[in-house]
This record gives sequence, structure tokens and C-alpha cells, in this order.
Amino acid sequence: MKYFLLSVLLLVGLACKNTQKAPANLLDHQEMLPVLTDIHLIEGYQNQFSKIGDTIPAQLLVEYDAVFEKHSIDPNAFADSYEYYAKYDTSTLIEVYDSLLIIFEDLQANVNSLQALPTEKSNEAYREKYQSSTKKTLKPGLE
Repeated sequence: MKYFLLSVLLLVGLACKNTQKAPANLLDHQEMLPVLTDIHLIEGYQNQFSKIGDTIPAQLLVEYDAVFEKHSIDPNAFADSYEYYAKYDTSTLIEVYDSLLIIFEDLQANVNSLQALPTEKSNEAYREKYQSSTKKTLKPGLE
């Protein structure tokens, strides 16, 4: 009975082992990251303007092609790699998305710092002061 249980556990362990070979055109973590960054930026931008239930617009497909061209990546290699990581090597895909999260947090911090800059309303006093000082220096009739 003891050997039977051990053999069953061994068979179960071997059955669960990843036997899927990586595709020949597999992109590594460093190749996937910039492509996914651009894709998610494009999708985020597109989601701002799309309606619920919209299908993927043709323009989005054009943008995807531009991303693949920009990074010199074959779209099929990207799709094969993403599928492989999603099915058989999720730890690598998690690492990629952890890195992606850091990139987007940095981008958000940059946006927040830009939003903290003086706005048009707070610059109004400066603009009025500047305009009044330039009016004094202009010749009559040029105001």
C-alpha cells in the first residue's frame, strides 16, 4: 500500500510537470516590457474615448502595429510569448507586470508633479502684471 501511494504521488507529480516547450520566437522579460508598456498606454488612451460594448476599433489595431514596428517585434512572436507566459510561466509574466506597475507609478508621479505646477488661474496675476508692464513700453496706438 505504501508503494502504491508513492507511485501515485510520483505519477501525479510528473503529470503536473510543465512539458510545454517554449516557442522558438520567445521574447524575454526585457523585450516584453517596453511593448506591453506602450500597448497598455494606447489601450488606456483608447478606453477614455470608447463606449461600453465597443469592439476593438481599427485604429487600435493600427496603433498595435506601430508599437510592434517601433520595437522591431514580430506580432506573432509577441502573441506566442504572451500566451506561453500566461499558460506555462506565470511567474515571469508576474515579474513583467510588476515592472510595468513600477513604470506606471513613475509616470503617474510625473503627471501629478505637472498637475502641481501653477495653473492658469494662479498665473492670472502674473499675466496681468506682465501685460500692464508691456503696455507702458509700447508706443501709443500699438496697444
